Amino acid sequence: MTPSERRAALRHRVLLPLRGEEGEEAKRLKEDLVEEALRGLAHPALVLGLYRPGDDSERVRDYLLRAAGRSTGSDDLVRVYRMAFERFRRSLTAAVTAELTVLGRLAVGLGAASALEVGLRLHHVYGVPVIPGSALKGLAAHYCHNVWGERDTEFRGPTRSGQEGPPGPSYQVLFGSQEDAGHIIFHDAWILPECVAGSLELDVMTVHHRGYYTHAGTEPPTDYDDPVPVPFLSVKGTFLVAVECDVKGPDGARWAELAMALLKEALAEWGAGAKTNAGYGRLVSREALEALAAPGERPEEAVKSGVGGEGPGAGEVSSGGRARREYRRGEVVRVVRVEDPKGRGRLWFKVVGDPNAEGVVLPEGTPQDVALGEETDLVVYSHGGTLNFAWPDHPALSRRKGARDKGRSRR
Repeated sequence: MTPSERRAALRHRVLLPLRGEEGEEAKRLKEDLVEEALRGLAHPALVLGLYRPGDDSERVRDYLLRAAGRSTGSDDLVRVYRMAFERFRRSLTAAVTAELTVLGRLAVGLGAASALEVGLRLHHVYGVPVIPGSALKGLAAHYCHNVWGERDTEFRGPTRSGQEGPPGPSYQVLFGSQEDAGHIIFHDAWILPECVAGSLELDVMTVHHRGYYTHAGTEPPTDYDDPVPVPFLSVKGTFLVAVECDVKGPDGARWAELAMALLKEALAEWGAGAKTNAGYGRLVSREALEALAAPGERPEEAVKSGVGGEGPGAGEVSSGGRARREYRRGEVVRVVRVEDPKGRGRLWFKVVGDPNAEGVVLPEGTPQDVALGEETDLVVYSHGGTLNFAWPDHPALSRRKGARDKGRSRR
């Protein structure tokens, strides 16, 4: 192939099939063409969506993923995206916003159509990571029904225990029903411009029993199966999350505050996107990061290992065993202050009479001066897979109660 033919192929972004040529030399030439074609591109979505190798070359697939990750560091991409982001932020004049940071990694859109084996949700114009508003709304609605609705029928969804039934009044205001649309708008979550560079990182998932999954269970899993590593891209960084009520005025503002409190709790407890059972997808506020960081440690450093330092986003749970019972959010419990098991100097408490029920107290609210070994009353803020405590006047707890009371008076 002459240099002019090579330039023509690269100019039209063609991965040459090299007809009539076979063998290792042709394969290496094709891989070299892919690397040269992708070098310098500044749009991750184009890298992942418009190029597909003509064979199943692991080198080409790995280079595609790495090239997409490198392209986020383009100065041109960051400059253009920053202008778009500021325009988006200015449009949120009536919305309640929060900047939430990914604990570990985030995987959104793994099942999306892709030239590679695993997809990724990127902004269709700017090619940067984005969390769709529909995903945030679905997460919030599911969490509202299963967690908040467990304690208060106001927040139950349209179905309960397999039986059809109307949604609770508060659930209907937030998410709607078959007869009426909800009043809360969940905007797409945009990544902050300063987090774009390096926001895509190479990750891997390993399928241990491929035959069992691809043959509908007809092939039994065995210890002799070969693990198959599947590379993919995951996301890190801080996102601007925004919700808005279509009813203007004080009532609408209170409902938007309630929706944001619900969404923040759902993102911290359950996470967004795929692989949440493996710890992916947790997003928390900077205040929560500061509470989790050791004295003298920057909040950003607590992100590297996730909450608690176990896995991409493991929760702040005790490693000594399971709690004797499940604690509900808002429940007042008697606790005793103990040493931080990770030596970070945080305010760490154990439930009196249940040594495996322990966790950190969140920073918001009026802190109490509690010495080691001293008992006090705290409120359970999170429950289920994690257990964190809050001071009795934590703003999220009071906002939820206040918005619910106002909603009842409004109706």
